[in-house]
Amino acid sequence: FHDQTQINARDMWCSLDGPAPSRPYTPGAEHETEYAGDTGPTIGVMNTWGNPIDPATYDATVDPGLWYIPPGQSCSIPAVHSKLQARSYTSAQIGTITGSTTNYTEWRNRTAVMTGLAEWAPSGAGDASVNELTWKPYPSYRITWAWTDYLDWAADANSKLAMVHPQFRYRFGVKTYVDFLLDRVDNSSQTNLTMTPEEPVTAVKDAVQILVNTSGVSDIMALETFGSTGRHEVNLTADMQQVADTLYARQANHWDNNTNIGQGLQMAVDELTSTRARYGVPKIIVLMSDGATTTGPDPVTVAEEAASLDMKIYTVSVGYISDRDLMQQIATIGHGEEFYAAGAPEDYTQKLREIFQTIGGLRQAVLID
Repeated sequence: FHDQTQINARDMWCSLDGPAPSRPYTPGAEHETEYAGDTGPTIGVMNTWGNPIDPATYDATVDPGLWYIPPGQSCSIPAVHSKLQARSYTSAQIGTITGSTTNYTEWRNRTAVMTGLAEWAPSGAGDASVNELTWKPYPSYRITWAWTDYLDWAADANSKLAMVHPQFRYRFGVKTYVDFLLDRVDNSSQTNLTMTPEEPVTAVKDAVQILVNTSGVSDIMALETFGSTGRHEVNLTADMQQVADTLYARQANHWDNNTNIGQGLQMAVDELTSTRARYGVPKIIVLMSDGATTTGPDPVTVAEEAASLDMKIYTVSVGYISDRDLMQQIATIGHGEEFYAAGAPEDYTQKLREIFQTIGGLRQAVLID
């Protein structure tokens, strides 16, 4: 939803209750992937995907999979009323739940009941305040967030989704729920998304597996990742599958949503000059990023250090928000090449596989994701 790099949201929704995507995962249109026949989990009472997401034609305002429930308006959506009736609320109670209110807390409580994230226990026949709630249990992939976080996010005019597509504000359904997971609670301390085909990181994981598969028997490989800080994940090792497996256990914004390219690159340089590195063999760095550097040392300065040590740097820019000028500059300094992958998942997946097949014959690669 956020930019021109599509995120195959329906596949993510379907995989939230399993199974995990195959390796490699093959993306495609909603009716083409391995999840085409999967109905996905019910979130509260929300279990209808609605209209397919076609960037050229999709209109959230007519999507039957989304319920528009803004403050200050009564809700007359037939599906909401029928699901409340099926949960044994009386006509009077349904009138209260779906009635208009401008009080934010009351609106949020009523919306929680309408979407099935909570149940209401009125204190009496005349109870007109929806405030005695029993919240539904959380799914296994949830770590620290609350159902109220989703409700607040969907109401927030400053969420990434609402800022790019204002028509999604106050619309509740599995589409906006998936975007909430990706936008508001996306790192590993909040939600475990590693078992979903989250794009474009899934395409990156599969591409790294291709690099592992095509590397020579005498190669050794290491892995560094970066968020607010660089993280040394895997020492230089001949067990290159360890690199791929470690990366498969990571997700987009795994640590946080910052991008410290400079420190990630520095950790690669440090590993390639450590006692684990072999003397007299080519040293190659593959730097991958889907964003612009936001913190840490200047990656250009670090690239110059790497080049002075005869290290070659290949860069892979993933997605339209990647800083291609910087990645091209780093590759030029490192006497390597910048590769670029963007577009629909099936497009950049194929491009990434071609990229890593191209560099698969390189020796002693250190991966930076």
